[in-house]
Amino acid sequence: MNKEEWEEAYKNLNEAYRELSIQERDYKNGSNKKIREKAGKEMDYVKHRLTYLFKKYPEVYIMATGGEEASETHRIYIADELFNKRYIIGDIGNLLVSMDTKIKSFDT
Repeated sequence: MNKEEWEEAYKNLNEAYRELSIQERDYKNGSNKKIREKAGKEMDYVKHRLTYLFKKYPEVYIMATGGEEASETHRIYIADELFNKRYIIGDIGNLLVSMDTKIKSFDT
């Protein structure tokens, strides 16, 4: 991928991250069951968007699941954990930091 593709992927992933952050708050701290369930469904929708983004940008998926050195088995375990509601915010946040570093590396 070139710098522009990485920037586009970063923008799309960051939008999903912001949406997940909002929904996670309601999922964990919603004042009633209905709010928590609705937020959980919205998080599932965003996870589907992430799946689409990873298919559109396979290099981002590789970065998110252990890099070039990771075996396919290892990648599957990491991806499973990545999409877990408990870990998704932290993992996507870490991925955004890695992507930002990658984007900045094009300038040097």
